[in-house]
Amino acid sequence: MVGSSVISFDEESGGAMRIDVNAVSRWIDDEGGVTSIEYALIGMLIAVVIVSAVSALGTKMHDLYQTVASQIIAAVH
Repeated sequence: MVGSSVISFDEESGGAMRIDVNAVSRWIDDEGGVTSIEYALIGMLIAVVIVSAVSALGTKMHDLYQTVASQIIAAVH
């Protein structure tokens, strides 16, 4: 072994593949991916809240416009 590297053999290609143990250790300890997933979940939650609010507001607005339209039609006739 050289430094902190491990040499293993790749059976498909018949050649050697070198793996840096320090790089693997840093990758395992890296919490950047966890943070990204947390931000994605928060963003998804915000999107669900917005869609729900717009949907509820849209239904209320539709009802309001129908009421106004029926009053206008009644007033015209």
